Amino acid sequence: AFDRTSARSDQVPYVVVLAEIAGAGGARVLGVLGGSDEGLACGRPVIGHILAPGPRSLGYPSLEWRLA
Repeated sequence: AFDRTSARSDQVPYVVVLAEIAGAGGARVLGVLGGSDEGLACGRPVIGHILAPGPRSLGYPSLEWRLA
């Protein structure tokens, strides 16, 4: 069974952001939205933060987006 999301089960529902990186030839990066989703819309600028490895990310660093 696929259980990689069980570490975040207490945060469901959570918002996932696919952000296109300016000047990177259309490259996109996926991460979780931190903070409130109020005002979230397609095309809204976001700022990425790399989070240290932890239990929720199964020991891997992860990316959290916040609205700019």
